Amino acid sequence: MVDAILRRSKMPVASTAAYTPFARVLHWLTAVLVLAMIPLGFIISNVQDLPGQDALYDLHRSIGVLLLPIAVVRLAYRLPSAAAAGGHYGCSALGCRIGALGRSMPC
Repeated sequence: MVDAILRRSKMPVASTAAYTPFARVLHWLTAVLVLAMIPLGFIISNVQDLPGQDALYDLHRSIGVLLLPIAVVRLAYRLPSAAAAGGHYGCSALGCRIGALGRSMPC
């Protein structure tokens, strides 16, 4: 029985396109920055008279400005990539809508 399990694990696995380390770094950098933006946005908009609120707003805005070139680099890197064949274009469209929503909110 053990031999059957071990032999089964040696079966070839269908190859899938893997993302490059550069694409992974861009992905996780984007994820960390976006996840940092969410609580900053809630704090800025919901807490009144917070000491350093202007600094938080500047940080929020700076992260947003930083995300734009990262998104452009990701898109430029991803379009010719074979790994993007099964891409998540719906998520990209959602990201654009969330960004537009943030710009449309009153300051």
